Amino acid sequence: MFGDQSCQFQLSHLQYDTFISTSENQHVTFLKSNPFKRNFKIEFQIHNSSVLQFQHYQNDELIQNEFVNKSFLVSTNLGDNCIPYGQRISLGYYYTNYNKEDDIIDITYNTQSYCPQGFLHIFDDNGIDSWIKIRETRILNMSKIYENSSQQFTYVTYINIVSLNSQTIQRLGQIYYYEIYGDIQTKSSKYQFKVPLKQYDNKEHKIIFFGDMDSNWTGNKSKQTFDWFQSIQYNQSVYDALIFEGDMAYDLESQDCQQGDWWLRNMTTFTSYYPLLSTPGNHDSGANYEFDFYRMSFLSPDKSQYNTRKNYYNFYSVDLGLVHYIFYNPTNIVYDDSNQQQIDEMVQIMENDLNQANQNREKVPWIIVNSHFPMYCSDSSDNQCSQNFIALRPFADLFTKYRVAIYMSAHQHNYERDAPFINNQSQVNTGLITDGPEQHLVKNSAAPIYVVEGSAGQEYYTPLVPYESQPYTVYQTGYNDGIGIMTIHNSTHIYFEQLDLVTQEVVDYFWCVQDRQDSSSKALNVILWTFIGFFILGVLGMGIFYLIRRQKIKEQLLP
Repeated sequence: MFGDQSCQFQLSHLQYDTFISTSENQHVTFLKSNPFKRNFKIEFQIHNSSVLQFQHYQNDELIQNEFVNKSFLVSTNLGDNCIPYGQRISLGYYYTNYNKEDDIIDITYNTQSYCPQGFLHIFDDNGIDSWIKIRETRILNMSKIYENSSQQFTYVTYINIVSLNSQTIQRLGQIYYYEIYGDIQTKSSKYQFKVPLKQYDNKEHKIIFFGDMDSNWTGNKSKQTFDWFQSIQYNQSVYDALIFEGDMAYDLESQDCQQGDWWLRNMTTFTSYYPLLSTPGNHDSGANYEFDFYRMSFLSPDKSQYNTRKNYYNFYSVDLGLVHYIFYNPTNIVYDDSNQQQIDEMVQIMENDLNQANQNREKVPWIIVNSHFPMYCSDSSDNQCSQNFIALRPFADLFTKYRVAIYMSAHQHNYERDAPFINNQSQVNTGLITDGPEQHLVKNSAAPIYVVEGSAGQEYYTPLVPYESQPYTVYQTGYNDGIGIMTIHNSTHIYFEQLDLVTQEVVDYFWCVQDRQDSSSKALNVILWTFIGFFILGVLGMGIFYLIRRQKIKEQLLP
């Protein structure tokens, strides 16, 4: 919107190239006839400051009816290249072991030009009203990146990062509002988000999991997912964060990066309201396999030595409430496990983190690992389903050793839940309480529950029916638009459900249960068993003393 009433926009996600000026509460009709004499009519109804109704008629027949959120509007004025788009919230280093209070939340947005005068206005209902300047601007110049290759790119975008510290974010778990100014004249809509809690507050917490999602809004299966996210925009009190398991846009660099740009614009449906944690997939690597678009566009609180073009592990971990979440990218390993030095390096990184997390079990008892690549899957035609458990075995051994509860992944374009296998072998202690396909309770398992969450919406190798089950397969779907919702109830119970976004039905669920004892219970048990031990020793001692004394008396009485 420009000014209070008028607006000018392009429906970029619908791929129209005509711009129309409108006013709020105004109805506009646009007529066009093509050379084949088929009449097209497009009608717009501006309902309010953020909702537009779009109706497309062909020969007076309604063939498309859409409601469009204003966050997808793009200015056509060449002087307005500072208009912010693609805003996305991410967690800062405060949520890592660094515990840096000068970087709690990062908000990133793009502009078409270099706009160093941009800033963010953030406020709440308790007196916070701050204006925060840009911390960093990154230039993603694809022609520069591929200047010495045969790839032809012209795409350029400017990535602006604003960091929020403890002076601004004074209360975790609270809702804040913000507006982005690309410059003094270009302002975004007002958004809101809840700051997740790093420490547990005796309340349940919910995380949304999804992966393998196309950037197109219409004419693609991902529309159901976009629509569902739009329906929960204002439910910050319900969900704490989003975890994306890799493969964005299909692909980020396709069509001279227009697929990636559409993804940035369309994903604001959810990333402008919820913190996004992600791990990259093979479709995010780019033509040069160096993850340039992904690495520069999506922030994560990783260790800098693992976030370079040459050595891109994208390893990081965060604490949210009762869960320690680990994210790692073994792309190079699953496609080529011959580089033993690289495998050893990454395994050491993983073990160091797991060891530290294990020492913090009293405060953060759960560990969940996220990767694009599944440990197990049921597609017998895909080598990764039969080879990943071999290539990733050093990691799987660590997950068993350090009692990782759940391993979340994607890559396969369906939903699948697999039993807690170790080295492709079933365990006596799988934790599965019931037999058969209706196994919904996993208690004290010897290995993680394995979940494939790759059905957020795309048309690339999608199974129409479930694959033939493997020995480890507990449940799987054919293709469906779906997301996973995890509820962390307490230190002993996690509930997970898979939601079909077409039918709005829960198609699978499970409880992950792990028995634990708090420190006071452990201390009491130590005292109790110590007392029992001393009591037993005392009884034995008295018995021995009695027998010896009895023998001596007997010897004295008998000549």
